[in-house]
Amino acid sequence: TVLTTLERGHSSGAAWAYVVFGMTVGSCFGDYERGLRFGKLGVALTERPGLDRFRGRAQVTFGHHVLPWSRHISAGNSLSEQACDTMAASGETTFLADARNHMLAHRFASGDHLAEVERDGESALAFAEETKFKMVADDVVAALALIHSLRGVGRFGMLIDSAFDEAAYEQRLAQAPSYAAGAFRYWVRKLIARVIARDFAVGAEAARQAEPMLWSAPTGTVAPWFIENLEYHFFAALASAAMARSAPTEESQRERESLNRHFAWLSQRATACPENLGCRAALISAEVARLESRPMDAEWQYEDAIRRAREHGFIQVEAIAYEQAADFYAERGLTAAAQSYLLNARDCYARWGADGKVRQLEQHPLLRARDSASGVTVTMDSLVERIDLAAALQASQAVSSELELDRLIRRLMTISVAHAGARRGLLFMARGSDLQIEAEANTVEAGVDVEIHPERESMRWPESIVSHVARTRRTVLLDDARTASQFSSDPYLEGQSCRSLLCLPLVKQSELIGVVLLENNLASNTFSAERVALLELVASHTAV
Repeated sequence: TVLTTLERGHSSGAAWAYVVFGMTVGSCFGDYERGLRFGKLGVALTERPGLDRFRGRAQVTFGHHVLPWSRHISAGNSLSEQACDTMAASGETTFLADARNHMLAHRFASGDHLAEVERDGESALAFAEETKFKMVADDVVAALALIHSLRGVGRFGMLIDSAFDEAAYEQRLAQAPSYAAGAFRYWVRKLIARVIARDFAVGAEAARQAEPMLWSAPTGTVAPWFIENLEYHFFAALASAAMARSAPTEESQRERESLNRHFAWLSQRATACPENLGCRAALISAEVARLESRPMDAEWQYEDAIRRAREHGFIQVEAIAYEQAADFYAERGLTAAAQSYLLNARDCYARWGADGKVRQLEQHPLLRARDSASGVTVTMDSLVERIDLAAALQASQAVSSELELDRLIRRLMTISVAHAGARRGLLFMARGSDLQIEAEANTVEAGVDVEIHPERESMRWPESIVSHVARTRRTVLLDDARTASQFSSDPYLEGQSCRSLLCLPLVKQSELIGVVLLENNLASNTFSAERVALLELVASHTAV
């Protein structure tokens, strides 16, 4: 049609042809800017007298399937709404039903509040049923099942509610192999539900079911739908990363290869549209770094993913990034940092309207952890403050820049005492099965004075706490050392006026490198949640 138009002039079908050609050039061949230009040309033509017959189709296809490959998803919202009005006025009910289905997927992927997306879904379903467009109705019912799952209305983590059942729908799909587009969207929704619920094994299987449908488009190359591709590669990458960490060696290698393919897809397209794909590519980059034992790179990428997601309004991606980062820090024994990130994840999920996910997170061991019997908060009683990320990154950079050991130790102790608000700090280094004092830091008028290899004879410290941290690799915090705890009988605490005490391990890949002890003899509750979380990050970098 495009070639005929170029040879013989524009007809009423030319606008529609240009937009579809732009969709194909962009999504199938990666020439997004040229696809964008063809799409704009097609939409512009519909404004000319006599060429407006397919205006609605041109507008909605451009807004849904052309524009998002190079511009923010929300950029096409107003045009898509205009298209729906145009098609309603012209009586194009079949195409309108499909358009409303695509709008629903776009709003979900944009991170719009789930209650609002659900209302749109119910309206789209009513229209599809009224016009007897059964394929669209089935699609919308599956989308609503995913929303209900996340909101906790249906069964969390599964596409099961009063109107939809996974097993029955999968049986229907098996009997209708030609319905590839609907099947692809279904498996992607199941993938999303399972990954957010952290059922990665079933999520990975859903991704494998969806993969053959990527090649089912009428073009014979790759499915041109932007949203479905985006969601598929992003959530499949998360599932593959999780499986690569836990599966047996042979399966783990397959999942790594799958992860790398998804990451390559996201990275390549993120260069064309960083608004939509930048945060997602950054998060998967963090997962790749995590698998490759590059913890500092992973930390930077998690923060980049969180920043980008927040900047472009993808609240659900921000939530997932916080949760993945929390899992990463917990895996490395950085309990306070992990708990802080989990709280941020819970907050983001709540703001998205994913109440089912919020309830799942509230059962997470790190958010429930208490040691009420001893009165010692080993994780934290509550993390109501967020980590000062700028300070954390600045401190981590400062530590990472030191290559000579004594300078590194001085930098660590200066940062630890200054950022924590401690009066005194001790660094113990592991020497075989023993711990030896490596440095002492004290707050003085001019700042922090650090002494390397101090004289040990006159020094005292709570030996039971240091030994406990070295043995368990877990942080101990005493908000007020004068109150009863499992360490109250330590001679140091009995005879000293120590008020606040914090002791944290330096650990690299489960190997104890050392222990940092910080104390303040002037005030209780000195070591806040954000200070502890920041120090755990710095301690981790120092150990590496």
